[in-house]
Amino acid sequence: MDTNITGKKRAEFPVRGIMMEFRGIPFVFRGIKQRFRGIIFLFRGIKHRLRG
Repeated sequence: MDTNITGKKRAEFPVRGIMMEFRGIPFVFRGIKQRFRGIIFLFRGIKHRLRG
């Protein structure tokens, strides 16, 4: 019984994990975009500090 239950869980878990990863990809890209925006704002702030 125990081996059969674990076997089913092992068969289902990778599929769920892959689905979660595919769902998470757009969120990762959004996070990268936000980081690049933040870096740009930091560089702009540094330039303004150097000028002003």
